[in-house]
Amino acid sequence: FSVKATFPTKIAEYLSLGIPIICNNFNNDISKLINNNKIGYVYNNQSVYELHKFIKNNLNNIEMSVRCNKIAKDNLSLDYAYKIYKEIYNKL
Repeated sequence: FSVKATFPTKIAEYLSLGIPIICNNFNNDISKLINNNKIGYVYNNQSVYELHKFIKNNLNNIEMSVRCNKIAKDNLSLDYAYKIYKEIYNKL
């Protein structure tokens, strides 16, 4: 159960650097974040060819890099967390 309730810090760090994420389907929230925002690749036992194709197509993809950075800033940054926590505390 602990894996289902985690969010690896490295994901936010890589995305903030504009680096897409490649991972397996170990956490639904992470898989949804990656798939819904097209900021990486979730490996679900597809052929290695599909993974290789993703890497080749996105190795120097500026649009992907910008999208990764924007998602990190808009959803995973300290500024975003501060805003959300402030909203919660103001409701108390």
